[in-house]
Order: sequence, then C-alpha cells, then structure tokens
Amino acid sequence: MWGGARVAVISDETIHLDQSKVGIYADRIKTLFPNGEILLTIRNQIKIIESNYLHFGRILKNLPKPYSRRHVEMDAWLDWCWQNWDNSLFGLIDYDKHIRMYQKIFGPEKVHILLFEDFVNNPDEYIEKLSNIFGIDPHEAKKCFSNKHDNLQDSVRSVNYLKFREYFFPSIDIRSAIPFGSSLMKMLSSYLEKGKSEKKVKLSDEWRDRLENKYKDGNVRMANENGLKLSQYNYPL
Repeated sequence: MWGGARVAVISDETIHLDQSKVGIYADRIKTLFPNGEILLTIRNQIKIIESNYLHFGRILKNLPKPYSRRHVEMDAWLDWCWQNWDNSLFGLIDYDKHIRMYQKIFGPEKVHILLFEDFVNNPDEYIEKLSNIFGIDPHEAKKCFSNKHDNLQDSVRSVNYLKFREYFFPSIDIRSAIPFGSSLMKMLSSYLEKGKSEKKVKLSDEWRDRLENKYKDGNVRMANENGLKLSQYNYPL
C-alpha cells in the first residue's frame, strides 16, 4: 500500500535477457505507468559471474539432445560470454548502461539502486530502504524475506558425473538405452544430489583483470552519479 492505495509492482528477473528489447520494454512500462519508478538491485560483477557459472553456465540447458545437460568448462563459457558480450551475462551486468537508459526514460529521481551486498551483510538496512521505496511496512517486509534461499549449489558428485559423461557415452540417453533405465537414473540422481555442495569457483587473474578493466569506467561513473558505496564491496573501479 502507498498512502492507503494499492501499488502495482512488476517484478521480472528475465526482462533484461533479450538486451536488444530492454529499451522497448522500458518505453512500454513508461507508457502504461507514467509515474512509475524503477528499482534495480545490483551485485559485484566478478562475484555474479563466478556464481552464475556454477548455477547456470557450466551445464547446457534447453537444447536438443544430445547437447542438453552437457558440461561446459569455465574458460570456454567465459570466452563465449566475452565474444557475445551484448547477448550474454557480461552485457547484462553492464549496470551503468542500463541505469542511464532508465534514468533517461523515467528521470533520475525515479530510478532506485540497491546493492545485493547490503542485503547479505546488512539485511535490515536493505529491507528498510526497500520498504521506503515501496511505501510498505518494513516489519512485514522482513517477514517475507526470512529464511529465503534460492539457487542452491549442485553437489560435487553431480558435477563429477557430468564431467564423466562428457567422455563416456555423452550422446546416449541411459533411460532408454538399458532395461529399467528410468528407475536406475532416479536412484542415481538421488545419490548424486545428496553429496557435498560444489565448491565456489574463482576467476583466474587473467580473466579478473580483463573484466575489471571492462567494467571499471562504468562503475566509477555509476557510483559517483548515484552515491553508491561500490568500493566497500570491491566492485571493479
């Protein structure tokens, strides 16, 4: 509620996936909600790249057989993202570009930027800021955030199994290749998922330097123009 009136909230993490259409979507939102406001939560680009590889990049998804579920080495994934900057995660987290676009359409005072690191390190402060933007009760908001955790990591067993399949029968569907294949795969999947979580990955020094040099100018401009404490969380600067 905002001043006793209901507030329409559009929340969609995928709205930037087709980056060629982001400006079109923003213009449409402005047309539908001329007094609308934009809220963006950003995260250190190096950290989000490392995390994204673990959760999404290292396994091919939504592809035809036999390519779906194939394992992708980190350097190969990073190189693909670099070569396809405007249509990959790398372009997606070029925050300064997107923020300036929204500020041009909605006005600087209508674009709010929060830091994911504040949510992790000082959730109460983050939720207070979020509540002030939405005009909602911060105590109710805190209840909604309690004990929420998404994107759990795959187990070491699962990762090793996918790597193994890259070299042994990568294009064969075990479910249909052997008797009782479906039942056996269910048992195997249950075993694989119960192992320890895969360790976090780190970018090599070469990739870190490359990406920091690419993002730093935009981050400096973004921090100075919007009063963001990016240096506190080691953003590329």
